[in-house]
Amino acid sequence: MAQFRVKGTGAAVYVMRDGARVAGPFRGVEMAELCIDVMERNAAKQKRKCLCCNAPFLSWGAGNRLCDVCKRRDNFDGAV
Repeated sequence: MAQFRVKGTGAAVYVMRDGARVAGPFRGVEMAELCIDVMERNAAKQKRKCLCCNAPFLSWGAGNRLCDVCKRRDNFDGAV
């Protein structure tokens, strides 16, 4: 998997991947790094089955095993 990197300074900071600009311009390195974090998490998503209702959903990792519907239920206490 290709790595994201930050290029530029000041108000002209961009997110690069494989030599191509994929996001920006941003007003600082911190905002570009936040964008990279979001893009990396989105790239890591995979389809899993909810442990509560067994419905398929896009999960951002092994610690995310309940779909959004089940997380919002009134009787959800955070434990699986």
